[in-house]
This record gives sequence, C-alpha cells and structure tokens, in this order.
Amino acid sequence: MTGRFELLRGHVCRYNFGAAAGSLPNKIGPVVVMQGNQYNRSELRTTLVTPLTSELGRATFANNVFVPAAESGLPKDSVALPYQMTAVNKQI
Repeated sequence: MTGRFELLRGHVCRYNFGAAAGSLPNKIGPVVVMQGNQYNRSELRTTLVTPLTSELGRATFANNVFVPAAESGLPKDSVALPYQMTAVNKQI
C-alpha cells in the first residue's frame, strides 16, 4: 500500500511485511483490505488486511478463499488467507 489514495474494504493492494517470522507473511505481497470503511476513513493509523498467495493448493484449506485474477486485478489467480489477517499501518 503506497501513495495517497483512499483505502476501502475489498481493495487489493501491495504491502511490505518486511522480514518473516515463522509462518507469517514476508516481503512485499498482495493483500485485501478487510476493515470497514467507517474505520478506514477515520483517524486510525491502521487497517485490517488479509494476505493473498498465488499458491493455489491452499484454496483447499478450511476458510481460505479462491480469488480469480479477473476479480482481484492481479496477474495471477490467488487465495486469500484469513487466518493470517493482521493490522497494518496505513502510512506506507
């Protein structure tokens, strides 16, 4: 997530997670904004995001969601990983 645009629920953007620890996401990767817009438009400095992966085999795991490239705007089909939802800084 970079630049000066309004983050809205459902937007797909990139976030720099930095170095990974254990099974947490690492480096720069796509995320989908999950937090409600009333909070995204507030003075809160964070928003809730769910990481996306291109490892399509993860779509078979419970609660993970297949996201077609045509819907996300990404170059590849993806899988949303809700068990890795996390708060991130909006100022990126």
